Amino acid sequence: MDMDAAVIPGAIARPQADSGWIGRAGLSVRSEINTGAGTLQPYGRVNVYKTSSGAHVARFVNGGTTTAIVAPTGGTSTELAGGFTLTLSKSTSLYGEIGRLWANGGNAKVASSASGALGMRMKW
Repeated sequence: MDMDAAVIPGAIARPQADSGWIGRAGLSVRSEINTGAGTLQPYGRVNVYKTSSGAHVARFVNGGTTTAIVAPTGGTSTELAGGFTLTLSKSTSLYGEIGRLWANGGNAKVASSASGALGMRMKW
């Protein structure tokens, strides 16, 4: 399928993605605590993401008519997350993390509600 000129009945769609960049600055804090169950490694992190400004354009051509739909890009987001790893043995550990992403400004509003993960790692 040619995504540069997709055919829609009665029209041709021509997407034009803008080039850009993403920058990230962050801080991570880690610790290690010996417990009766194993070694606990809690951590926390904060990241600030910045994306370049620009625009993605989708042009729909139907006969002599062209319609452009512009989606502006670029913005700033902040991430805050915390988690842990509990090493039970050389081959088994438990882990968990919870975090959230906030949109801080710009044309592209990148954000998420709180999300998390829990799991067990086993090596063999």
